[in-house]
Amino acid sequence: MMNTATAPVVESSLLLEKKRNYGIDLLRIISMFLVVCMHVLGKENILDNLTNGTWLYYSVWLLYTLAYPAVNCYALISGYVGYTSHHKYSNIINLHFQVWFYSFLGFSVGCVMSSGEVGVVSAVKALFPVRYNTYWYYTAYFCLFFFMPLLNKIFEGLNKASATKLVVSVTVIYSILPTVYMRDFIGLSGGYSFLWLLILYIIGVYVRKYRVFEKSSKRNLFLWLVGSLLVTWLSKVVIELISETVLGVVMFQDLLFSYISPTVLLSAVLILGLFSKVRFKNSINKLITFIAPLTFGIYLLHENPFIRSHFVTGKFAYYLQFKPIITIIAILGTVVAIFLIGLIVEFVRQKLFKLIRVNKLSLWIEGVIACIYRKVFNKKTL
Repeated sequence: MMNTATAPVVESSLLLEKKRNYGIDLLRIISMFLVVCMHVLGKENILDNLTNGTWLYYSVWLLYTLAYPAVNCYALISGYVGYTSHHKYSNIINLHFQVWFYSFLGFSVGCVMSSGEVGVVSAVKALFPVRYNTYWYYTAYFCLFFFMPLLNKIFEGLNKASATKLVVSVTVIYSILPTVYMRDFIGLSGGYSFLWLLILYIIGVYVRKYRVFEKSSKRNLFLWLVGSLLVTWLSKVVIELISETVLGVVMFQDLLFSYISPTVLLSAVLILGLFSKVRFKNSINKLITFIAPLTFGIYLLHENPFIRSHFVTGKFAYYLQFKPIITIIAILGTVVAIFLIGLIVEFVRQKLFKLIRVNKLSLWIEGVIACIYRKVFNKKTL
């Protein structure tokens, strides 16, 4: 899921806070931790093998509920941070080099672990991760990246009333109505899409530009968040119980377990607001600053198709044979292990890229593209 902190220059009339918000950086870290947790619990691992009605069943689904807004949080950060950041095309080029690194790392793992899985087709897919949607989040973000300047420009020209109407409209159309109708008639793919990331970017920009939570207390935000998460969790528990009792079959139990779900969206927005108000001592800020840029690499590593199939998918269901408390500890321990391994690999990757000057290569490629653009369209800037 997501190094999403790039976006264009904002209007000079807005005196937005330029100082780095370490609470948002911490949210980036925690969101990635929760994304890993979701994947460890994923339906091909533990969730599908739970016994309905047991204490462990409800506990694991509660943990899954707590983790579920994480992807939305990561995307909301794009808009929140992106609205006041300089939009450089070298960022997406540099990010693409990072994706290539993990694509070919995973391909190499596939070659070593199982030669039957790899071949020319696999190599081509590793070379074109966007074309073959190797990482759905990166593919969606790659498309979103080129719309960021336009989205920011639109917000520059809107007053608060118009911006509020826009945010309310997209929330109703793209979140509430598909949930009420129980049908993804707009083609959001349950949130696994460029369009949904675009919606989240808009909401993130709105929260930042109008300081939506500036006057909200952390206590109230936390209470609203607890309520939103409980509604999501209880929806599954209650709907399962009622449908099985009345109809004799479980139906609609995952109604609110979708990235586009209103309660999941609300939870993510509340989390964003809560963390935007958190402040730390300088020593903690330094640790956050060190870890936050490494988080996207964790996603790229453990969600690579080859690495996922060999080391993640279906590998943790045996935890369910333990006592419930041991199962929860094993799940969290596995999440920590994957997170730390991803941090180490990404740290090494960054040092390697710095050594071979990939960032300078990205800047050079950006310059070449800008030069071509000016010659073709007779423009002064890209």
